[in-house]
Amino acid sequence: MLTAKLLHTLTHPNSAYGAAFSPDGALLATASMDNTIKLWSVATGEEKARLKGHGDGVCGVAFSSDGKRLFSASLDMTVKIWNVGSGSVEGTLGGHQQYIESFAVSADGKWLASGGHDNDVRLWSDSGSPAGVLKGHKEAVYGVAISADGKYVASAGNDNQLLLWDLAAAKKILELKGHSGPPQCVSFSSDGKLLASGGSDAKVKIWNIPAGDLQTTLDGHSQLIKCVLYSPRGKFLASGSVDSTVRLYDARIGSHLLTLDGHKNTVYGLAFSSDDRLLATAGYDRTIRVWELGETS
Repeated sequence: MLTAKLLHTLTHPNSAYGAAFSPDGALLATASMDNTIKLWSVATGEEKARLKGHGDGVCGVAFSSDGKRLFSASLDMTVKIWNVGSGSVEGTLGGHQQYIESFAVSADGKWLASGGHDNDVRLWSDSGSPAGVLKGHKEAVYGVAISADGKYVASAGNDNQLLLWDLAAAKKILELKGHSGPPQCVSFSSDGKLLASGGSDAKVKIWNIPAGDLQTTLDGHSQLIKCVLYSPRGKFLASGSVDSTVRLYDARIGSHLLTLDGHKNTVYGLAFSSDDRLLATAGYDRTIRVWELGETS
Protein backbone atom coordinates (compact mmCIF):
# COMPACT_ATOMS: atom_id res chain seq x y z
CA MET A 1 0.00 0.00 0.00
CA LEU A 2 1.30 3.46 -0.90
CA THR A 3 1.87 5.94 1.91
CA ALA A 4 2.74 9.65 1.89
CA LYS A 5 4.44 11.49 4.75
CA LEU A 6 4.45 15.30 4.73
CA LEU A 7 8.09 16.39 5.09
CA HIS A 8 7.91 20.15 4.56
CA THR A 9 5.35 22.90 4.03
CA LEU A 10 7.15 25.73 2.21
CA THR A 11 5.62 29.15 1.66
CA HIS A 12 5.54 32.10 -0.74
CA PRO A 13 3.81 35.48 -0.13
CA ASN A 14 1.56 34.70 -3.12
CA SER A 15 0.19 31.58 -4.79
CA ALA A 16 2.63 28.87 -5.91
CA TYR A 17 2.28 27.68 -9.49
CA GLY A 18 5.15 25.29 -10.08
CA ALA A 19 8.01 23.30 -8.62
CA ALA A 20 11.02 21.26 -9.74
CA PHE A 21 13.57 19.03 -8.02
CA SER A 22 17.23 19.29 -9.02
CA PRO A 23 18.55 16.09 -10.68
CA ASP A 24 20.51 15.15 -7.54
CA GLY A 25 17.46 15.74 -5.35
CA ALA A 26 19.22 18.27 -3.12
CA LEU A 27 17.27 21.37 -4.18
CA LEU A 28 13.65 22.21 -4.84
CA ALA A 29 12.80 25.25 -6.97
CA THR A 30 9.38 26.83 -6.53
CA ALA A 31 7.61 29.34 -8.79
CA SER A 32 5.16 31.90 -7.48
CA MET A 33 2.86 34.75 -8.44
CA ASP A 34 5.05 36.90 -6.15
CA ASN A 35 7.37 37.19 -9.23
CA THR A 36 10.12 35.13 -7.58
CA ILE A 37 11.62 31.67 -7.63
CA LYS A 38 12.81 30.20 -4.35
CA LEU A 39 15.44 27.49 -3.99
CA TRP A 40 15.05 25.24 -0.95
CA SER A 41 17.11 22.53 0.71
CA VAL A 42 15.10 19.33 0.28
CA ALA A 43 16.77 17.82 3.36
CA THR A 44 16.00 20.66 5.77
CA GLY A 45 13.27 22.75 4.12
CA GLU A 46 15.49 25.83 4.50
CA GLU A 47 15.30 28.60 1.89
CA LYS A 48 18.72 28.74 0.18
CA ALA A 49 18.15 31.46 -2.42
CA ARG A 50 15.56 33.75 -3.93
CA LEU A 51 15.80 34.51 -7.65
CA LYS A 52 14.43 37.89 -8.69
CA GLY A 53 14.24 39.18 -12.25
CA HIS A 54 10.83 38.40 -13.67
CA GLY A 55 8.44 41.34 -13.94
CA ASP A 56 5.32 39.29 -13.21
CA GLY A 57 4.26 35.97 -11.71
CA VAL A 58 6.32 32.86 -12.45
CA CYS A 59 4.24 29.94 -13.74
CA GLY A 60 6.82 27.20 -14.25
CA VAL A 61 10.36 26.06 -13.43
CA ALA A 62 12.68 23.24 -14.51
CA PHE A 63 16.33 22.34 -13.97
CA SER A 64 18.84 21.56 -16.70
CA SER A 65 19.96 17.91 -16.83
CA ASP A 66 23.22 18.76 -15.02
CA GLY A 67 21.43 20.85 -12.39
CA LYS A 68 23.62 23.89 -13.02
CA ARG A 69 20.95 25.97 -14.70
CA LEU A 70 17.31 26.67 -14.01
CA PHE A 71 14.66 27.60 -16.58
CA SER A 72 11.60 29.65 -15.65
CA ALA A 73 8.53 30.96 -17.47
CA SER A 74 6.52 34.00 -16.47
CA LEU A 75 3.42 36.06 -17.07
CA ASP A 76 5.91 38.77 -18.15
CA MET A 77 5.98 36.87 -21.51
CA THR A 78 9.57 35.65 -21.11
CA VAL A 79 11.50 32.51 -20.27
CA LYS A 80 14.66 33.05 -18.22
CA ILE A 81 17.77 30.90 -17.85
CA TRP A 82 19.43 31.17 -14.43
CA ASN A 83 22.80 30.11 -13.08
CA VAL A 84 21.86 28.06 -10.01
CA GLY A 85 25.20 28.62 -8.26
CA SER A 86 25.26 32.41 -8.56
CA GLY A 87 21.54 33.13 -8.92
CA SER A 88 22.24 35.36 -11.92
CA VAL A 89 20.26 35.47 -15.17
CA GLU A 90 22.19 33.96 -18.09
CA GLY A 91 19.55 34.62 -20.73
CA THR A 92 16.04 35.91 -21.37
CA LEU A 93 13.95 34.37 -24.16
CA GLY A 94 11.21 36.49 -25.68
CA GLY A 95 8.70 36.12 -28.47
CA HIS A 96 5.33 35.61 -26.84
CA GLN A 97 2.90 38.48 -27.41
CA GLN A 98 0.79 37.72 -24.36
CA TYR A 99 1.52 36.08 -21.04
CA ILE A 100 2.85 32.54 -20.74
CA GLU A 101 0.51 30.06 -19.08
CA SER A 102 2.39 26.76 -19.45
CA PHE A 103 5.98 25.56 -19.57
CA ALA A 104 7.84 22.29 -20.04
CA VAL A 105 11.38 20.99 -20.46
CA SER A 106 12.22 17.61 -21.97
CA ALA A 107 13.59 14.96 -19.59
CA ASP A 108 17.04 15.20 -21.16
CA GLY A 109 16.96 18.99 -20.73
CA LYS A 110 17.57 19.67 -24.42
CA TRP A 111 14.25 21.29 -25.34
CA LEU A 112 12.02 23.94 -23.78
CA ALA A 113 8.40 24.66 -24.67
CA SER A 114 6.11 27.46 -23.54
CA GLY A 115 2.41 27.96 -24.21
CA GLY A 116 0.89 31.41 -24.17
CA HIS A 117 -2.26 33.47 -24.24
CA ASP A 118 -1.17 34.46 -27.75
CA ASN A 119 -2.29 30.90 -28.74
CA ASP A 120 1.27 29.85 -29.66
CA VAL A 121 3.63 27.18 -28.39
CA ARG A 122 7.23 28.33 -28.65
CA LEU A 123 10.19 25.95 -28.71
CA TRP A 124 13.80 26.58 -27.74
CA SER A 125 16.96 24.55 -27.41
CA ASP A 126 18.54 24.51 -23.95
CA SER A 127 21.03 27.15 -25.13
CA GLY A 128 18.14 29.53 -25.73
CA SER A 129 18.09 29.30 -29.52
CA PRO A 130 14.57 29.44 -31.02
CA ALA A 131 13.55 26.03 -32.37
CA GLY A 132 10.14 26.79 -33.84
CA VAL A 133 6.65 28.09 -33.18
CA LEU A 134 3.68 25.71 -33.14
CA LYS A 135 0.58 27.42 -34.50
CA GLY A 136 -2.74 25.63 -34.40
CA HIS A 137 -4.56 26.71 -31.27
CA LYS A 138 -7.23 29.38 -31.57
CA GLU A 139 -7.21 30.30 -27.89
CA ALA A 140 -4.79 30.27 -24.93
CA VAL A 141 -2.51 27.26 -24.44
CA TYR A 142 -3.07 25.99 -20.88
CA GLY A 143 -0.77 22.99 -20.91
CA VAL A 144 2.33 21.80 -22.75
CA ALA A 145 4.64 18.77 -22.52
CA ILE A 146 7.64 17.33 -24.39
CA SER A 147 8.31 13.61 -24.70
CA ALA A 148 11.52 12.36 -23.07
CA ASP A 149 13.18 11.67 -26.43
CA GLY A 150 12.31 15.15 -27.71
CA LYS A 151 10.26 13.70 -30.55
CA TYR A 152 6.79 14.94 -29.63
CA VAL A 153 5.12 17.97 -28.09
CA ALA A 154 1.60 17.90 -26.66
CA SER A 155 -0.49 21.00 -26.04
CA ALA A 156 -3.83 21.66 -24.37
CA GLY A 157 -5.85 24.74 -25.24
CA ASN A 158 -8.88 26.72 -24.17
CA ASP A 159 -10.19 26.11 -27.71
CA ASN A 160 -10.98 22.51 -26.58
CA GLN A 161 -8.06 21.20 -28.64
CA LEU A 162 -5.58 18.60 -27.37
CA LEU A 163 -2.84 18.43 -30.01
CA LEU A 164 0.17 16.21 -30.70
CA TRP A 165 3.07 17.74 -32.64
CA ASP A 166 6.27 16.59 -34.31
CA LEU A 167 8.91 18.71 -32.56
CA ALA A 168 11.63 18.59 -35.23
CA ALA A 169 9.23 19.44 -38.06
CA ALA A 170 7.16 21.83 -35.89
CA LYS A 171 4.03 20.29 -37.42
CA LYS A 172 0.75 19.06 -35.99
CA ILE A 173 0.35 15.27 -36.16
CA LEU A 174 -3.14 14.78 -34.77
CA GLU A 175 -5.86 15.99 -32.44
CA LEU A 176 -6.86 13.84 -29.47
CA LYS A 177 -10.61 14.00 -28.88
CA GLY A 178 -12.31 12.81 -25.72
CA HIS A 179 -12.54 15.56 -23.10
CA SER A 180 -15.76 17.50 -22.73
CA GLY A 181 -14.61 21.08 -22.32
CA PRO A 182 -11.07 22.46 -22.55
CA PRO A 183 -8.14 20.20 -21.63
CA GLN A 184 -5.94 21.90 -19.04
CA CYS A 185 -2.68 19.98 -18.71
CA VAL A 186 -0.57 17.22 -20.26
CA SER A 187 2.32 14.88 -19.36
CA PHE A 188 4.19 12.19 -21.27
CA SER A 189 5.19 8.93 -19.60
CA SER A 190 8.95 8.46 -19.27
CA ASP A 191 9.02 5.94 -22.14
CA GLY A 192 7.00 8.31 -24.36
CA LYS A 193 4.34 5.71 -25.11
CA LEU A 194 1.56 7.33 -23.11
CA LEU A 195 0.18 10.85 -22.73
CA ALA A 196 -1.95 11.88 -19.76
CA SER A 197 -4.28 14.84 -20.03
CA GLY A 198 -6.36 16.53 -17.36
CA GLY A 199 -9.51 18.41 -18.22
CA SER A 200 -12.10 20.90 -17.10
CA ASP A 201 -14.39 17.82 -17.07
CA ALA A 202 -12.50 16.65 -13.93
CA LYS A 203 -11.21 13.59 -15.78
CA VAL A 204 -7.70 12.31 -16.50
CA LYS A 205 -7.40 10.60 -19.86
CA ILE A 206 -4.57 8.31 -20.95
CA TRP A 207 -3.71 8.18 -24.65
CA ASN A 208 -1.47 5.82 -26.63
CA ILE A 209 1.30 7.71 -28.48
CA PRO A 210 1.74 8.27 -31.37
CA ALA A 211 -1.46 6.49 -32.48
CA GLY A 212 -3.61 8.82 -30.39
CA ASP A 213 -6.25 6.30 -29.32
CA LEU A 214 -7.77 6.65 -25.85
CA GLN A 215 -6.56 3.92 -23.49
CA THR A 216 -8.43 4.77 -20.31
CA THR A 217 -10.24 7.47 -18.34
CA LEU A 218 -9.55 8.08 -14.64
CA ASP A 219 -12.34 9.53 -12.50
CA GLY A 220 -12.18 10.74 -8.92
CA HIS A 221 -11.64 14.49 -8.92
CA SER A 222 -14.74 16.62 -8.35
CA GLN A 223 -13.53 19.74 -10.16
CA LEU A 224 -11.28 20.91 -13.00
CA ILE A 225 -7.80 19.35 -13.14
CA LYS A 226 -4.91 21.86 -13.35
CA CYS A 227 -1.87 19.56 -13.45
CA VAL A 228 -0.91 15.99 -14.32
CA LEU A 229 2.54 14.42 -14.11
CA TYR A 230 4.13 11.03 -14.71
CA SER A 231 6.99 10.20 -12.35
CA PRO A 232 10.47 9.88 -13.93
CA ARG A 233 10.82 6.16 -13.21
CA GLY A 234 7.34 5.43 -14.47
CA LYS A 235 5.76 4.20 -11.24
CA PHE A 236 3.22 6.94 -10.63
CA LEU A 237 0.83 9.34 -12.29
CA ALA A 238 -0.26 12.32 -10.20
CA SER A 239 -3.06 14.82 -10.79
CA GLY A 240 -3.86 18.08 -8.99
CA SER A 241 -7.21 19.84 -9.05
CA VAL A 242 -9.31 22.86 -8.18
CA ASP A 243 -10.87 20.49 -5.62
CA SER A 244 -7.61 21.02 -3.60
CA THR A 245 -6.58 17.34 -3.71
CA VAL A 246 -3.79 15.41 -5.41
CA ARG A 247 -4.57 11.90 -6.62
CA LEU A 248 -1.86 9.30 -7.18
CA TYR A 249 -2.32 6.41 -9.60
CA ASP A 250 -0.32 3.36 -10.58
CA ALA A 251 1.06 4.57 -13.92
CA ARG A 252 1.07 1.08 -15.41
CA ILE A 253 -2.49 -0.05 -14.69
CA GLY A 254 -4.26 3.20 -13.80
CA SER A 255 -5.48 2.09 -10.37
CA HIS A 256 -5.99 4.79 -7.72
CA LEU A 257 -3.37 4.48 -4.97
CA LEU A 258 -3.74 7.49 -2.69
CA THR A 259 -5.34 10.92 -2.32
CA LEU A 260 -3.30 13.71 -0.73
CA ASP A 261 -5.28 16.26 1.26
CA GLY A 262 -3.77 19.33 2.86
CA HIS A 263 -3.97 22.16 0.34
CA LYS A 264 -6.71 24.68 1.04
CA ASN A 265 -7.34 25.56 -2.59
CA THR A 266 -6.37 24.74 -6.19
CA VAL A 267 -3.25 22.64 -6.79
CA TYR A 268 -1.41 24.18 -9.75
CA GLY A 269 1.90 22.34 -9.93
CA LEU A 270 3.50 18.95 -9.34
CA ALA A 271 7.10 17.71 -9.25
CA PHE A 272 8.63 14.29 -8.63
CA SER A 273 12.21 13.69 -7.56
CA SER A 274 14.27 11.66 -10.03
CA ASP A 275 13.98 8.51 -7.87
CA ASP A 276 10.14 8.74 -7.61
CA ARG A 277 10.51 9.00 -3.81
CA LEU A 278 9.42 12.61 -3.27
CA LEU A 279 6.47 14.58 -4.60
CA ALA A 280 6.10 18.36 -4.36
CA THR A 281 2.66 19.93 -4.75
CA ALA A 282 2.25 23.68 -5.36
CA GLY A 283 -0.95 25.51 -4.58
CA TYR A 284 -3.01 28.66 -4.72
CA ASP A 285 -2.90 28.60 -0.89
CA ARG A 286 0.71 29.92 -1.16
CA THR A 287 2.25 26.65 -0.02
CA ILE A 288 4.40 23.96 -1.57
CA ARG A 289 4.08 20.65 0.21
CA VAL A 290 6.85 18.05 -0.02
CA TRP A 291 5.69 14.47 0.48
CA GLU A 292 7.77 11.34 0.95
CA LEU A 293 6.20 8.36 -0.79
CA GLY A 294 6.65 4.92 0.72
CA GLU A 295 5.18 1.44 0.83
CA THR A 296 3.62 -0.50 3.67
CA SER A 297 3.28 -4.24 3.32
